[in-house]
Amino acid sequence: MTMMAMMRRPGRPRWRRILAPVVMLLAGAAIFAAAWATGLRINVSPSEPIGLWRVRGVTSQIALRPGDVVTFCAPVHHYAFLDPGNCPNGLAPFLKQIAAGPGDVVREDSRGVTIDGRDLPDSRPLARAVGFDIALPQWRGQITLAASQYWTYGSGWPRLSFDSRYWGPLPRALIRSVARPVLVWNSHIWLP
Repeated sequence: MTMMAMMRRPGRPRWRRILAPVVMLLAGAAIFAAAWATGLRINVSPSEPIGLWRVRGVTSQIALRPGDVVTFCAPVHHYAFLDPGNCPNGLAPFLKQIAAGPGDVVREDSRGVTIDGRDLPDSRPLARAVGFDIALPQWRGQITLAASQYWTYGSGWPRLSFDSRYWGPLPRALIRSVARPVLVWNSHIWLP
């Protein structure tokens, strides 16, 4: 067989070899975009159960109550253990539970947090970030939460959660959405 004949040998054009992976990539991107548009988010932080959540934007008509899980832009500066994201401070939104709301009395000292005189489980604040040589901010005192203030708490793994224990009450204006679990699992088994 001559060189010319070998070059003209019929075969699959090269572009057909990549057709299936390109179609799969585009289908995956379309599925991801559709899921995002319907409010589906994946939580990988152990502060709340890991898995799939659905978020719904917060409006002034939505009442927020203790027990609700919300996403918000935390009123903190960047720390090495926080993920970058689209909040005004350059951080990713947090996902935490509201532990106290307007009218509740929150007290915090080095032993932990009480809400209306009841201890918040496993709420003793840490002096330093676990795995990082970083001193954490320390909020201390007692406050009756105002009409637009909330106390957040990482109920999934409270001992290690970076929440209101470190920055104090969260203004409602920083809350972006209410989150509901879709498919989640307890993350305690993966952490020390």
